[in-house]
Amino acid sequence: SSPLKEALSMIGRLVSKQTRDFLLAEIETLIQKHCPEFNYKGNEQQFIESGPPFDAMSRENLMEALSSSIRSRVNEGPKKGGDDRDVELLFLQAKSRLCDTDLYCTVTNAFLSSPHNLTPSYSYHLLCRDPLIVFRFPVKVWLSRGLRRLILTCLRALVLANNAIVLQESPMDESADELLVARDAIIVRCLLAMVHGCDSENYCFCSMTTNFIRWSLASRPGLLGLLIKQNLEEKAIDWLVEYIPESFNDSHMLLQILSERSCLSAAERLVVADAISRIGIVHGDSNETDAAQLTASALSQLMDSFYLILGPVGIPVNALLNDDSGMDITQVSRKAAFRILKSLVKVRSRRKQFLPCGITLQKLANLCKGESAATGVQGAVASRRKQLLKEIFDATTNAVGVAGQNTT
Repeated sequence: SSPLKEALSMIGRLVSKQTRDFLLAEIETLIQKHCPEFNYKGNEQQFIESGPPFDAMSRENLMEALSSSIRSRVNEGPKKGGDDRDVELLFLQAKSRLCDTDLYCTVTNAFLSSPHNLTPSYSYHLLCRDPLIVFRFPVKVWLSRGLRRLILTCLRALVLANNAIVLQESPMDESADELLVARDAIIVRCLLAMVHGCDSENYCFCSMTTNFIRWSLASRPGLLGLLIKQNLEEKAIDWLVEYIPESFNDSHMLLQILSERSCLSAAERLVVADAISRIGIVHGDSNETDAAQLTASALSQLMDSFYLILGPVGIPVNALLNDDSGMDITQVSRKAAFRILKSLVKVRSRRKQFLPCGITLQKLANLCKGESAATGVQGAVASRRKQLLKEIFDATTNAVGVAGQNTT
């Protein structure tokens, strides 16, 4: 019996209707806040009633029923609305009665089956050695809430088993840590692609996916730093900052990234600076000193990249391109710079540790004014350059105003 079912059952036995309605409203509010993908309103009795008669099934029949249900979803597609709660309930019942070896092999082989081929027969030993095999499941099953929760339950168990194997077989702890961080980086990037890789119509918020990513970052120091260095998309970084408070746990490692000048280009360091400044501002309440260091490092990188943000003098086009990717370095740097300045406006409360940041911002504003007053370039190029300097100056002035209000 789940805690939610027990709570609803207890509420249903209360005499006062007013108390029942109040408690049900409170539970609904909590569910909508923490699990918005789940809506139980109007179905309270469904949770209180007993589930299907799985107890009467033998273990062999239970495994076959679970495998058949998953194969039908793989072949025909998830149910309309993406719930598939019946398969999830069958999985939970099987989890309480079957050993992990049989359960995870049955689930994985069923998800990897196809109507035109025989059902694969991956062993439990192989699954523990390669938990990333779950990302070979069809994309359509990941878009189903019930099936996604089922997959993440299996993935977590396989990851824990794989941790033990890697630690036991690696010659040194350092090499084991590197392998595990690389593996977890792949997992988190795949989950972020599932959350944010779809268009706005298919965007899915999943509390279990969020919890899985939080667990991964909390249990694996250095993981966030590796993800940021791998050039995550802006929307993925913003999502991590908003929903993963554990991102601040890697603050000291994030500071080291900007000092690795041989590993990152100037534009890449500015993108990293954008990410760490947002982490420090949003989650820095727990440690004001580390938060101020993150923000100060980001602003220092912004100052160092000032002329890269402006672009070449006297050239009407952006002429700085990355040799490998053809990326427009000037545009990437400008976008990151404005994101840093915009994030500073969100500094909350009176945070005196941000006083040095206000001083750096004032220097940046003075640099903009001095560059605007310089002569030597005429025509449309000069006009565009002055317009850019004005935009940087205005954004800096807004950030200075907020920093001044929060450091007095």
